Amino acid sequence: MAIKTKARKPRKRGTPKGQAAPRPLPEPAVAAAAAADVVEDVEEIGAAEEGAVEQPLAFGASGDESDQEAEDAEEVSADKNGAAAKKSGRQFELDASTVATIKAEIGKASKSKASKSKAKKETKRMAAKRAQAKRNSRGVVYIGHIPYGFFEPQMQKYFGQFGEVSRLRLSRSPKTGGSRGYAFVEFLDKEVAEIVAKTMNNYLMFDKILQCRVMDTSEVHEQLFRQPKRANKRLTQARARNQDRTEAQQSKRAHKLRLRDKQTHDKLTAAGIDYDFVGYTAAQTN
Repeated sequence: MAIKTKARKPRKRGTPKGQAAPRPLPEPAVAAAAAADVVEDVEEIGAAEEGAVEQPLAFGASGDESDQEAEDAEEVSADKNGAAAKKSGRQFELDASTVATIKAEIGKASKSKASKSKAKKETKRMAAKRAQAKRNSRGVVYIGHIPYGFFEPQMQKYFGQFGEVSRLRLSRSPKTGGSRGYAFVEFLDKEVAEIVAKTMNNYLMFDKILQCRVMDTSEVHEQLFRQPKRANKRLTQARARNQDRTEAQQSKRAHKLRLRDKQTHDKLTAAGIDYDFVGYTAAQTN
């Protein structure tokens, strides 16, 4: 004899505050019915999709017309995408005429630039050619064994008797500023330079015999008559001492010399030395 047992009811447990109670699990029959409804819904959705795909053919539309409509839709979408890209700056296309015009302008600009550079080079070349021709038309005389005291002013004045002297350079020591004993004299006319070299060669000047010759054009370079960048200090001071002074400068200098004599006399008197010397003051009174 089978013993019937009574199923226990599940114990009800309290739910925490603020949370909804869990839903009871569905019974087997209810779950099976819900699954059948889901299957029917899926079948209906699939049938609807098939009908939508076959709908254009059902209304008598051919495959060519559908393809044409698809192409039109693609073109419209492509136009929209291109317009959006142009608006955002990601795509920028020019027509053929504009591109050709821009290329022509660029070609003209490059040709103009090339012609300008070519003209500039030609101008420089012609200027150098004229300068070379000008130098070739002039004559440069080398003068050696120059005696001491025959400096630039004396040379300019002496050789100016033969013809116009365009440039002159007396070689000097960069340390002392003293003459090295040779110089270069340029005349405007080459014939004058030849006459000077012929006349002054082996010419006795003071205790020196001059050596003169006309220099070849290959020996005459651009730096031949270049003056030193820094003036020699000793030479500058010597020129300042030996320069011609005006009456005002001479009187000012004499006043300084007399004042210096007076200061020296006052120092001797303060030291108890009775000494009279003939200075600039006595020379001025005499």
